[in-house]
Amino acid sequence: IRAGNTLVGFATYAEVQKTVSQKTVKGVTQAGLGYDDPLMQEIDEEAEITARAFEQFRAMQTEHGMDAKEFHDAKRNLRTRLNALDRKLDRYLAGEYGVHAGEPSAFKTWRDSHQPFHWFVEFYEIIKRGGFDVIIGNPPYISTAKIRNQYKLKNYLTATCSDVYANVLERCTNLLKQDGRSGMIVPLSLTFSGDFDALRKLLYKSYSINWFSSFARIPAALFSADVRVRNTIHVGHKSKGGPQTLTTVLHRWFEQARQFLFNNLSYAIFSPLSYKGLIPKVNTTVLSEALENCFARTTRTLANCFAQRETEHVLHFKKSAYNWLCFCSELPPCFDSNGCAVAHTKFGTVYFASSEIRDLAFLFLNGKIMFAYWCIVGDDFDVTRWMFADFPMDLCALPVELKKKLLPLCHELEQAMAKNVSFKLNAGKRVGNYNLARCRDVTDKSDEIFAEFLGLQSVWHDIELMYVQLVKTNFDEVENDE
Repeated sequence: IRAGNTLVGFATYAEVQKTVSQKTVKGVTQAGLGYDDPLMQEIDEEAEITARAFEQFRAMQTEHGMDAKEFHDAKRNLRTRLNALDRKLDRYLAGEYGVHAGEPSAFKTWRDSHQPFHWFVEFYEIIKRGGFDVIIGNPPYISTAKIRNQYKLKNYLTATCSDVYANVLERCTNLLKQDGRSGMIVPLSLTFSGDFDALRKLLYKSYSINWFSSFARIPAALFSADVRVRNTIHVGHKSKGGPQTLTTVLHRWFEQARQFLFNNLSYAIFSPLSYKGLIPKVNTTVLSEALENCFARTTRTLANCFAQRETEHVLHFKKSAYNWLCFCSELPPCFDSNGCAVAHTKFGTVYFASSEIRDLAFLFLNGKIMFAYWCIVGDDFDVTRWMFADFPMDLCALPVELKKKLLPLCHELEQAMAKNVSFKLNAGKRVGNYNLARCRDVTDKSDEIFAEFLGLQSVWHDIELMYVQLVKTNFDEVENDE
């Protein structure tokens, strides 16, 4: 067991060599130093001796009748050597942070705040052989904003990411040997957030095979009830094969099913490029391929049918979701504690140039295809504009014969929604929402027509399967979408 800051310190021989080669020795900058350089030879020899001392100490722990004093002396000798080598490397590393090791007070302050951990020293034999065979972990989920005043990171490609877990996953790529595997459980934000673009690119580049499995927090969560975080588990393999990326559906499950959860993981192949580098949470390869074909057929999206200014043709959408998405022309009822009608506060709006395009969007956005897509690219709670606006479909290009089939369904859906209003108590208010899960007899009709236009007829069963996997509701009870 070793203690220290995983993210600060020399991980590999190459990192030590690079830093040492930039130092000025006796007023002369040494460039291109390698194994033949006296400084690197000295560090390497000390690390070798320390590694042998560790092996001796480890062997002593398995011997019977070991003399207590001899054992104590071996442990003290090992720690002395480790401390000496750590301190030497700390002096080189401090310069990377603009701290002069010859200034005792500043040097001590830097060491105390950064707590450098040199993997190159602590696991010398392993690092020398190329790195670890397997790395598994649950890195800390901490906003980088919270640690900036404590310590700084240098030379990280994921420096722009907003959480420390990204930096830990980058560190793993440096510590893992060729043909090694890494497994990390991290927040779901890895899959969808723009803050982690750099991390996703790094994973795609560093591992020949990437597996991503994702898990919701309702009804049950991977961690205990007091944590309840949405998670993604990443497994990476540094093999020599061609690149491959695999993913799962977003798992929602009841606690009773926990024992079967991992035994029944099913992965689908996807192309990161089709999803703009995001990690889709999709249930089958054929559905992923069908969506990728939609992206390939057109550069236009639903956003192209939105008006750039306010018009009278409007759709309101609820900014959060669970079992359905809600888009409507008329907001659902909302009452204060006295039963008086009050305004909603958690609805957004999109505008259209015509009532026809608005009505077509109304049908599509409330259907299963759109709900599945939101679950594939979204965060399992928020409904933000890009999560539906980026869907690859040009509503304006719908053939006239399909429009004639679709538009009569608009009034039918409005009537169904009006009959299925759910309420939730929130801060003393009775907040209404249209329950689209009870309107599927209508939206399935429109989805069948949209599937024909999008070329998704052959994967409709996969969409239905995904809907069953995701929707966790009891239709015998009053239901809400939170």
